[in-house]
Amino acid sequence: MVSRTRLSEGPRVAPGRPAARPAQAAPSERSSAPVTVEPGLRPASSLETYARKLSAPAVRPAQAAGPAFDADVVVVGAGWAGLSAARALLDAGVRTQVLEARSEVGGRIRTDTTSLSIPFDHGAAWIHSWRDDQGRPVNPLTAKAIAAGIPLSETTLTSTLYVGDRKATPEELAAFNATLEKYDELISTAAEQGLDVPVASLLPKDALPFAAEAKADLGELDMGQSLEVLSSKDTGLQNMTGHDALPATGQLAVLQATVGDVPVRTDTPVKKVKATQGGFEVTTASGEVIRARRVLLTVSTGILASGKIEFDPPLPKWKTDAIRALPMALLDKVAIEFDENVFRFADGTEQTINDWVVAKGGPGERPEAFLMRPGGANIAVGFAGGNDALKLERKSDAELVAHYLEKLERVFGPDLDRHVKGSVVTRWAQDEWTLGSYSYAKPGMAAMREKLRQPIDDRLYFAGEATAPAENAQMIHGAHQSGLSAASALIESLAREDVAHAGLNARQATLGFEAVGA
Repeated sequence: MVSRTRLSEGPRVAPGRPAARPAQAAPSERSSAPVTVEPGLRPASSLETYARKLSAPAVRPAQAAGPAFDADVVVVGAGWAGLSAARALLDAGVRTQVLEARSEVGGRIRTDTTSLSIPFDHGAAWIHSWRDDQGRPVNPLTAKAIAAGIPLSETTLTSTLYVGDRKATPEELAAFNATLEKYDELISTAAEQGLDVPVASLLPKDALPFAAEAKADLGELDMGQSLEVLSSKDTGLQNMTGHDALPATGQLAVLQATVGDVPVRTDTPVKKVKATQGGFEVTTASGEVIRARRVLLTVSTGILASGKIEFDPPLPKWKTDAIRALPMALLDKVAIEFDENVFRFADGTEQTINDWVVAKGGPGERPEAFLMRPGGANIAVGFAGGNDALKLERKSDAELVAHYLEKLERVFGPDLDRHVKGSVVTRWAQDEWTLGSYSYAKPGMAAMREKLRQPIDDRLYFAGEATAPAENAQMIHGAHQSGLSAASALIESLAREDVAHAGLNARQATLGFEAVGA
């Protein structure tokens, strides 16, 4: 089963999927914005442990950095990957500075607590695979949320389908789900066989019932791109249980419950990363230069490809090839809140809560999707992905709300506009600090996630959802784990260097003593 959900907004969908995902901002006064959460996320190998492996005394980078460097590690980006890495580095005693272009932390985790009656996540919303069929936690972030007392509510998938102006019949719904299952099986089987081709090329030429809706559900409304341009291997290897949960307090609370207090310098975009003897000079938009032994980049592939950060020397071709192979997908949301429960069908039944619903439109209309009544609130969240989302982003907020309102009025009756009390519109393609929602792999390019993850010269490191293995790429737990992995590698790299320097200094001291004695 391939079901999932992303880092920017939406659901991962299929017979068991929803989706969610998104970014950073411009300079002003430098500030320190602590994020509160539980400490203790140490990587598997600490400085002391690694040094002992080399049969040498531990040399902490904090001491070794000395006057030549302002920090051992500069982390660029305060999203999930950057904060997870920083937490682990700080816990290991590594002098770390986190630089964030936005005026707030979180990156593509952006919880809005003021626009609607419940917290609304502009970006990543779901904890995917929060449990398995037996109710056992699968996603490591599930335990963090539960320990922090954050209520989780599971989204129902493939239980409702809108057909024009009505709810689908049980027979229509069964046919839609059967098509989803068939497509899902074909994609997963191809991935297991190692095929890396356009997903669309794997699907039957003969149209199955609700084929357009199933393709959109698996493509634009889940992956943020059409199946014609998605890698079958990258898509098919994603590991999902079909159980995805929404945190009642929003995703930012889960992030805070995971990383604890991490000092962050916000409003500090990085403009240049220049290699120097033994490290880097990191230049910010204000012209400040920060010297560091290592740099960890956790920005999106959209930013890496945009030229917003200059590299001196330029990134090697193998790295730029990986960046181009993993461009940004797009998934946008339009949330509409009503002053009462307007979600009643013609037969008198009500729309269930936390329900992911695909809507089949009229002739010539693209399928769309809604998250209905999240948390039991009188809210409908419309989703658009890929090129459809790009087109919609050209419209005004009022036009976008009217667009989704019209879709809802077909099913629940006219005059819903009289009950609208609030709305939120996201535009991730226009977000200057991500330029999209989350990464996707082009056909034939699934292996590039590993290439993107690899450091350059053991000094310039990379993390984020785009660097995660296909099994959990595009999702918050993938970003989280990528940060921890990068931190562990950085700690070992610094320890190796410190042990080497300590050995060299000891050798030089011995040689000097011998020379004096001679």
